[in-house]
Amino acid sequence: MTKESDKAGITDRVYDLFSPLAEERGLKAVDVEWVNEGGSWILRAFLDKEGGVTHQDCMEISRSLGEALEDVIPNAYVLEVSSPGLERVLKSERDFRYFRGKKVLVKTSPPFEKQRDWLGELGEVDSEGISLSVSGKEIRIPRQQIARVRLSLD
Repeated sequence: MTKESDKAGITDRVYDLFSPLAEERGLKAVDVEWVNEGGSWILRAFLDKEGGVTHQDCMEISRSLGEALEDVIPNAYVLEVSSPGLERVLKSERDFRYFRGKKVLVKTSPPFEKQRDWLGELGEVDSEGISLSVSGKEIRIPRQQIARVRLSLD
């Protein structure tokens, strides 16, 4: 059985296999999750591409990735390959770099300047926080107050 402490190592190894498989097909590997839900391990691999990910894209990557993982993950698991969606949560530094300049919704906790929800264009991101352009005004939200950042269609 996989230990919780092994999760980061597994997601890193899977991403290293997943990313080139996606690139070969003109896709972008966005994220990998390794979670235990209801006693079953689930490996989720998220793809993106200009114009959107198709069902065919997911099927092809699922087959290729499943074959590549035969000796990587020691226990039984379910493999799910999909798009993270249009209003995806930004998690990694890679996500923040890729979506710089896009509209995002930032949820803060506790409130930042008496406000929990901030909608604006994503700017610089570093270990201290993130910059947003909100109605033409640049604001800087400290990293410790950021609960979640997600793309926004608004």
